[in-house]
Amino acid sequence: MQSKTGFGTWAAFLAAPFAVLALIGLFATYAVGLPHDRWVAREEALERAVTLVEAGAPVSDLAALRPALGEAAAALDAQDRRAALSAARAESRAFFLRQSEAVRFRMRLLLLVGAAASFAFGVVVLGMSRR
Repeated sequence: MQSKTGFGTWAAFLAAPFAVLALIGLFATYAVGLPHDRWVAREEALERAVTLVEAGAPVSDLAALRPALGEAAAALDAQDRRAALSAARAESRAFFLRQSEAVRFRMRLLLLVGAAASFAFGVVVLGMSRR
């Protein structure tokens, strides 16, 4: 017959992978919001660019927005800047939506693999504790 100390040790050993899985899930919540945060920042930069174009701002003011616009900065060089910025806004939404879906899929996969590994580890630990 096993002592209570032995059972407690095995129980703690079995709880460890689930604690790790919980921590993975906690840290994953930070990654899930990144595409949204990036999209909001890009959307704000595009809105500022549209405002500057409508106000007839000089090219130097628009050039200051290039780093924040990323790939959408090419719209500043177009003949019809309003139409190009509108198209860049639509492309930005689609890009960050795809990116968000990809991050969600990866996080689900990460948690699924972690849960399966925790379950397998638990089976091994329970098998060892019965010896």
